[in-house]
Amino acid sequence: MRFWMVNKIYQWLEAPIFDGDEEKPAQARIANTLIIYLGVTLLVVIFVLIPIFAIQKIGSWILSITMLCGLAIGRRLMKHNKIWLSKTRVKNGIHKIRIL
Repeated sequence: MRFWMVNKIYQWLEAPIFDGDEEKPAQARIANTLIIYLGVTLLVVIFVLIPIFAIQKIGSWILSITMLCGLAIGRRLMKHNKIWLSKTRVKNGIHKIRIL
């Protein structure tokens, strides 16, 4: 049973594969890696850095959770073969990080 859960997690984390197109899988692999790294970074920010260092905790949590939801939506769009929308969603998340 434990190995079944590990396999499901690996399947969820791997980049989607699109048949008949050579450029989309490469873009999806890069976007998938970026989304995973940004998501893990945001989780660390939400659960570790904001409670310890933030002065405005509520506003910081709202912004971070909004960005995390945006990454989840971008990943979902990427899995459904909407690469352009996914890249736009991830770029908006990166822009919000730059503003902070």
